[in-house]
Amino acid sequence: MAVGRLRIALAAFDDGERLRAALNALSKANVADTQKGVAARRPQIESLLRAAIPLGRLTTVPFTANGDETLASDGPFWSALNFFAKAAGQPLIVAPWMAPRLRDELCRHISDGATLLGARATTTEQQKQCTQILLNCSSHRVHTHEFTL
Repeated sequence: MAVGRLRIALAAFDDGERLRAALNALSKANVADTQKGVAARRPQIESLLRAAIPLGRLTTVPFTANGDETLASDGPFWSALNFFAKAAGQPLIVAPWMAPRLRDELCRHISDGATLLGARATTTEQQKQCTQILLNCSSHRVHTHEFTL
């Protein structure tokens, strides 16, 4: 990946309808599918798919939480951030740019059954929009990051 400025916002969702609202609002704000990523344990993903929430293509992350597979969006979002483990036995979230406390918090959300949604902004204005959307839709804290890889 080329070196560049990354602007992201992350939030956890316990509710499929709130997640749907966030995904719809991000789309209306012209956040492309390649700029978004979701991740959750298999039972949550299957529930979201039954509710016809558009998640795109998914891939298995080589980690298990509570005995269930974890699935993540199969696209550039998570891979560009070096976010998830690439081999079994590693921690679920390996993002080296993230504080261990935050990695633990996000892993706990996923293990507890939440769905993680991330959005990568192309401008500072779009980052503000993404953050506001996640704040409006998620019942958990929203984490924003801006850094260079």
